[in-house]
Amino acid sequence: MKSLYIVPLSLVLAVCSPVKEHGVEWHWTRVREYQQYVNGKITKDEFGGYKYHDGEPDILPSLHALDKASEVAKIDLVFPQVPKSKEVTQYWMNLCNRTEGILDAYANPSYVEFKTRGVQPFRMIVWYKPEYKDEILKMINKIEQFEQETQQQRE
Repeated sequence: MKSLYIVPLSLVLAVCSPVKEHGVEWHWTRVREYQQYVNGKITKDEFGGYKYHDGEPDILPSLHALDKASEVAKIDLVFPQVPKSKEVTQYWMNLCNRTEGILDAYANPSYVEFKTRGVQPFRMIVWYKPEYKDEILKMINKIEQFEQETQQQRE
C-alpha cells in the first residue's frame, strides 16, 4: 500500500520543484568545452553540457542562454543571390575556424525537411562575441563578393 502513495508524491514533487537554471559562467564553460571538442582536445564524453540523443554535444542551449544574457550576439544572414557552393562554404568555415570570437556557425544544412526547387540561396547563422562585430562585417562583405562574381558569371 505504501508504494501507491510514493508514485503520486514523487510525481507532485517533480512537477512542482523548480528547474535549476545554469548561470552565465556555466554556459561559457560549455562553450569553451565545445570548442575543445570541435578541435579534438576532449571527447564527447568529457563534454559537460547538453547533448543530443546520440551523445553528441549540443551547444545551442548555452548560446541561447548567453544571447539572452547579452553576452553573445547572433546573426541570421541570407544572401538570396549567392548560391550554396563549395567556395562559399570553404570560405566561411575557414574564417570561423581561425576567428576566436566566432563561437559557432552553420549554414544551409543538407537535411532540410522541405526542399525547394532551384538553386538554394546561401543562408548562415553565426554566434559571436560582440567585440568581433568588425570580423562579421568583413565576412558579410566577402560573401557579397561571391554574389557579384556569380552575377558576372551569369552575364
